[in-house]
Amino acid sequence: MTAKLDEMAERAAKALRAGRLAEADETLRALLAADPRHIDGLQLMGLLAQERGNPQEAEKYLKSAIALDTNFWPARINLAGLYLKAGAAAPALEEARIAVRLAPDQPLALRHLADAAERTKQFGEGFQALERLSAMGAADVTIEMRAALHGIMAKEFDGARQALDRARGKGAPLQSLHPIAAELAIAAGKWDDLQKVATAWHQAEPQNTKARRYASRAELELGNIEEAADLFRPLIEEQASPDADDKLMYGRICLNAQRFDEAGKYLTEAARQLPRSADALTSLARLKTFEGELDEAQRLCEAAISADPESVRSYLQLVIVTRGQIDLPYKEKMTTLLKAGVADQGLEAGLAFALGDVAFREREAEDALDFYRQGNERRAAEGAARGYPYDSKVMEKDVTLLEEAGALLEGVDLGEADGPVPIFITGMPRSGTTLIERIIASHGKVAPLGERVVGPKLLEKYLYKIRESGAEASVGWLKENADDLRREYLTGTGDIGTDYFTDKMPGNALAIPLFAALFPKARFLLTTRVPFDVAVSVFRHQFPFPYSWSHRFEDIAHYYPVYMGASARFVRARPDATAIFDYDGLAADPAGQIPELIAKVGLDWDEACADASSSGNRIATFSSVQVRGEISPKSSDGGSLLRPLMEGYASELDAAVAAALQS
Repeated sequence: MTAKLDEMAERAAKALRAGRLAEADETLRALLAADPRHIDGLQLMGLLAQERGNPQEAEKYLKSAIALDTNFWPARINLAGLYLKAGAAAPALEEARIAVRLAPDQPLALRHLADAAERTKQFGEGFQALERLSAMGAADVTIEMRAALHGIMAKEFDGARQALDRARGKGAPLQSLHPIAAELAIAAGKWDDLQKVATAWHQAEPQNTKARRYASRAELELGNIEEAADLFRPLIEEQASPDADDKLMYGRICLNAQRFDEAGKYLTEAARQLPRSADALTSLARLKTFEGELDEAQRLCEAAISADPESVRSYLQLVIVTRGQIDLPYKEKMTTLLKAGVADQGLEAGLAFALGDVAFREREAEDALDFYRQGNERRAAEGAARGYPYDSKVMEKDVTLLEEAGALLEGVDLGEADGPVPIFITGMPRSGTTLIERIIASHGKVAPLGERVVGPKLLEKYLYKIRESGAEASVGWLKENADDLRREYLTGTGDIGTDYFTDKMPGNALAIPLFAALFPKARFLLTTRVPFDVAVSVFRHQFPFPYSWSHRFEDIAHYYPVYMGASARFVRARPDATAIFDYDGLAADPAGQIPELIAKVGLDWDEACADASSSGNRIATFSSVQVRGEISPKSSDGGSLLRPLMEGYASELDAAVAAALQS
């Protein structure tokens, strides 16, 4: 009898697979009439009901089969499929989990598990299911690409890369692989990888706007702002009404390019259209910080964190706005994020720096120093991996070459430039250049242009020529290219409407001979400050990778005297156009020192300079919050808190820099 019933079940299954539903129905009814507890018959009746569009009846039969034997995995698999088809992802996931546990080698069970996991956002579980399908040889190109996507969402980045490689090996088209590879690079914070993928994609499909967007994003994250703008600007210009994401992206680019009016337009519109976007809110908060609207910036940061409690950028901006004075829940969440690890190495380092600022504000010296060291260690490792290790010998050699070439430029006539005259405010980073620029730019004849990135680019071009051909040959090269170099530097300054403009890029001190030759009317100011205060302030901030000397106190101690010694010699060689100015003296006696500062840069007195705190200038530097307050010694971001922990280092550094300034 049992054999006969099993034969009926097999016959019904064949009819069902062939689509002969009436025959299957007749056979199954006869089977269940003979044995209402026939488990295969109940399951097949469930499948038949599902084929006929009756999910409630299908569920009843499948559950009846499971009630007879809870380990009957075929019914579990089919019930998971039934729930998926009905859109009931949570119960589908539970059934699929049981099915996979009972029958781990059944491809359909794994597929249902992956589908249900995807719908319930359990991407780690989905990734594991898809990986098992691949290992069993049951995965096609689509499955491999899905595995990569699940791996990205689950932060299983190595596994995602392997899945992409398998998909590529199975012939997946590049137009399908490129977007996934780009999203993987973004999720993992691998901006170099994104640049490679997006560049290849853009070259293969120059009309593909997605490829252009990804390429622009890569350049933005790598700090190549001009390249990012060149790539993205056409997308904005070609759209009558750009969507919110494009406005956000272009606004971020404009913000980094310090085109504040454009940034304000696009970021404001993006935040209005994307009121729950942590990225939009944080980017707008960053602009408000630069503009001095600190209360609004703080409100936007807190709204961003409310929208996405995992948004690291939002916490970092909040710490900047409040100068480390944040509520305990924010501090605890940041600590948790740092311990868990962040895919983007730069953001992970940023968390350590931010927590250092919180501890610094709370006067917890040892904790602050520990967090700053963590941030700098991460930054140094990433910088070295990107080809920016600090090499003291190379630095010394370059300075020597610049001094040799600079001596040859004295008295050389390279012509002049029409238009506004640059005032170069130089010195070590964190030596007070932002405040000094703010005071000078309060003058009615001066426009503040902040830290212009073109200066270091020209210096590097000049230094490369000296390395390649020698100091004497570089003079001839400058004579041939002076007009082009001037034009390159002055791009964007022609319509500022003032007689002068400031450029406060600190590293321009090593370019004083070059810029003095190119711009004979230019003025140069070299700022000084207590060296240990500068060293601590540098160590407390996350500098770009070319500042490879900024991550270790021992490297700062080497770089600082060499840099300031050469800079001071450049200043003394051109007493008519250059001057040294003490930031600490300014902080101690602003009323007495501000008029002297204005005189040192060759300007007549303007009463507006006496109260620079009332200036509405935008400030896009590390000091954007700090310099908004009243000028006083207490406003100095100094090292008094850490000096007791590093007294020996502090004394040696102060003495070394003092000696270098006199050399």
